[in-house]
Parts: sequence; C-alpha cells; structure tokens
Amino acid sequence: MAGASLPTRPSSRFSVIALALALIGSAAMLNYYLNWFLPRAREVKAAKGLVGYSFGDDLYTVWYGEHAVSQRYGDLYSPAITHEIQMGLYGRSIDLSRPGDPKDLRVFGYPAFTELLFWPVSLFPFELARLVFLFIQIPLIVVTTVLWMRALSWHPDWPSTAVLFLLVLTSYSALEALYAGQVGVFVSFVLAASIVALQRGRLLLAGALMALGTIKPHVMLLPILYLGLWSLHDWRRRRMFCVGLFSTEALLVGSALIVWPHWIQSWLNVVFRYHGYTPPSLTIQMLTTLAGPAARPAALLAMATLLVVAVVLSWQNRSASLDSPDFWFTLSILLSITVVVLLPGHAVYDHLILMPGIFLLAITWRRLPENWAMKAMLITAVGTLLWPWFASILLIPIHSLLARREFYSMAILAIPLRMAAGLPFIVLALLALAYRASRQCSVASRPQGLTAGS
Repeated sequence: MAGASLPTRPSSRFSVIALALALIGSAAMLNYYLNWFLPRAREVKAAKGLVGYSFGDDLYTVWYGEHAVSQRYGDLYSPAITHEIQMGLYGRSIDLSRPGDPKDLRVFGYPAFTELLFWPVSLFPFELARLVFLFIQIPLIVVTTVLWMRALSWHPDWPSTAVLFLLVLTSYSALEALYAGQVGVFVSFVLAASIVALQRGRLLLAGALMALGTIKPHVMLLPILYLGLWSLHDWRRRRMFCVGLFSTEALLVGSALIVWPHWIQSWLNVVFRYHGYTPPSLTIQMLTTLAGPAARPAALLAMATLLVVAVVLSWQNRSASLDSPDFWFTLSILLSITVVVLLPGHAVYDHLILMPGIFLLAITWRRLPENWAMKAMLITAVGTLLWPWFASILLIPIHSLLARREFYSMAILAIPLRMAAGLPFIVLALLALAYRASRQCSVASRPQGLTAGS
C-alpha cells in the first residue's frame, strides 16, 4: 500500500513514552506468563497425574515422529505412535472416558511431509532440540513482523518499531507459540515471505513458500484460495505462482509417499476425527458460552456464512493489484475468518496470522467513519489489544495483597487472558467496516459518469 496513506508520525516525546510503557508492559507480561501462569498450569497438570514435557510439547510430536522413522514405524498416525507421544507428554496413556483426562489425544496431526521439512530436529536430544527451536523461533517472529510491515509499506519511526517488536514478542499468542515450540511460527513466516516475494515479482518462489505453509493446511486454505483465483485471473502473467505452488506441493507429497506409502489415507482419518478430541472453533465457543448449547446450530450457520463471504470476497477481488487496499483488506479478512472459523478454539498460538490485519487497521483507521459508534469500537479494539499487558501490570500489586489460593484462582489468574478470544472477532469486524469505507471512498472519487464497465 502506498506510504502516503500513513498517519502522521507521533512526536518524539510521545514515542519515547510509548516505548517506556511498552518495556514496562512487556516485562510485566513475561513475569505473568513465566512466573505465575506456567507454574500454575504445571501444578494443575501434575495434580491430574500428568507428568511429562510441557515446554516444547507441540515440537515433541514432530521430534518423536522423526525418531519413529528411524525405528521403522510404518505409520506416523498409528495408535502405537500416539501412545508413545502421550507417554512423553503426559507420562501415561490418555483415556477420554476418565474424568479429568485431557481431550487432546496428541495424535500426530500434521501431513507426513512435515517430518521431512523438520528432520534436523531429530539430530538433537529433545531437551536440546526445544532450546535450539526456541532460539530460531524468536528471530523468525521478528522477521515475520518486518516482512508484514514492508509488504504494507509501513515505515514507523524507530521507537514505534521497537514498541511493535516488544508487543508482538510478548503477546499471548507469541508466548504460547514459543513455549509450545509451535511450527505455526514457521507457517506465519512463509506466508509473509510469500506475499513479499509476490510483490517483488518472484511468483515461482512465492508459490513454493505458500506450499511449505501447508504443513498447517487449515491455516493456509483461504489465502491459497484467494491467491489461486488471483493467479488464474491473469494466467499469462501470474501463472508462475500456481506452478511454484503445485510443483512444490507435489514434491512434498510425493517425497512423503516414498517413505510412508499410505500416509494420505491415515492422515485423512485423523483429520476427520480431529473435531472429536479438540475444542471447537472460536465462533462455536463464543456463541455457546453466551447463549448455551442451543446456540450451536446458529454458530454453525455463522461459520458457513463467513466461509461463503470468504469465497465471494476472493472472487470479487481476484483482479486486485498487490499494493491495492482491495488486496490487503481481502487477505486480512480471510486470515481473520481463518482464526474464528477454521482454527480450534485453543489455538491462540496461530493468532499470529492476525498481524497483517492489525497493522492494516493501524494504517487506515483514520479513514473509518467519524461517528460515536465507530469511535467506541476503535476504543474497544485498542483496549482489547492492549489488555494483556495492562492487566499483567495490575496483577503485580494484587499478587502481594491476596493469599496464594485466591490469587491462583481462575477468576484472578486468568484476568490478562480474558480478551484473547474476543480480539479476532473485533479485528474482523473493524476490517469489514474499514474495507466498506475504503470501497465507498473509491466509488466517491471516480469521475462522474464513469461506470464499473467503462
């Protein structure tokens, strides 16, 4: 997007104050997450007789899969592999009929080619592998942030950039991803890198990067749908994106078939059973929490409607140029729909894909209609976004005033996380309103008598 659309840069004094507040908030958030939240989570887990790896638990499924290859297991998705993963993460097998046992069975749920991409992980003992992976993830999140800023042609001053880095790295999403060793950090990176490659005219590379992100196919589904339609619209000039996407995907799938000839069938069986042992989407969780189980059909209808909107929006803006507002609003809205519809409700670590939408709103918020309702929504959005850091600061004096049992109750300890589920819906709503305002401005700026077909 054109840099001319950026708001006026804040004064140096305001930037320094914002940086100081960000440092304080980030330190408070780290203190909350590392010293209070995680120890309490481990206590709850131990009280249920679940003693195993917590730090790097998502990475463990990938790491163990690599060792399963060396032990000549024929099926990554077999009950034997699931049992061994459960033994590493829980210390025993999980029984869904047993009260208090986790619903997440820790079945290996990634496409088999994930193991081929992450094979270096198996070269280290797990205790070392998770540390190495952590120190790769941190700069990867920083680079992803830079890529999105560059793609949006957003160049804030250095204190504002430092504030962004601090808030991104200490966000609940990033902390969860870092602690779990989530491969979703890699997916967020290749998505951002793919868009930058597109803008630089490297369509073959962009398609290949997009294919690498399909280790989490539900995260990449809507962006690939849109960019596929975008490529087909001007096939002569844009076809290399599809060439890179499908050739790389074929290479990944084919290589995995050589090692595991029946992995696709086994993986699909896991996918079809996935909803049975993972939390539902945020849309279902929010509506059933507010209105009870009877709201589930309405939630399913809302999800279907959002997916239809995603398809229609992708089709309408398939001709958009890569630096146009239409392209960026479409991509950001699709990623927001992905979060509220396609991701499990607990997958906060994948909310990093909301980053371009939040940045886009930071750039374009001045274009939104100036009425009291919009101002209230913007204030709510900013408050929801910054709430974890503000609440973490508030908990510091509260910790010294309350007894341990009271402080570690869900009513108090979970205060900084209260807004995590609502933020994606607010971002989606604001993006929709900002997109509508952008379209209205575009129509209003056309010369009189000019029609869409002219």
